[in-house]
Amino acid sequence: VGRFLPNHPFTQAPAPLENKRDNDFQRAGEFLLPPFIATPLENWEQNRKQGKFQKAAAHAPAAQLDQDRVKGHFNDHGARVLAEYEMRIRELEN
Repeated sequence: VGRFLPNHPFTQAPAPLENKRDNDFQRAGEFLLPPFIATPLENWEQNRKQGKFQKAAAHAPAAQLDQDRVKGHFNDHGARVLAEYEMRIRELEN
């Protein structure tokens, strides 16, 4: 599975289960960091991440860096998988 579907769940560690403790921690953080404190911190972190990822994102088509998201998918398998898929379709057509 890992050879043909590198992003398949069987080839990755399972995602941690969300639990009540995580929700309580989030609520406490939101209470302690109201919007007038949290928003500038989030903006600072977004700008920091965008600066850090800018160079790497130029060579990663799946990465998205804009005002709404910092999506650093630098090891995306999509292009390679699609190329392999298209090659196999062509082989089947012949």
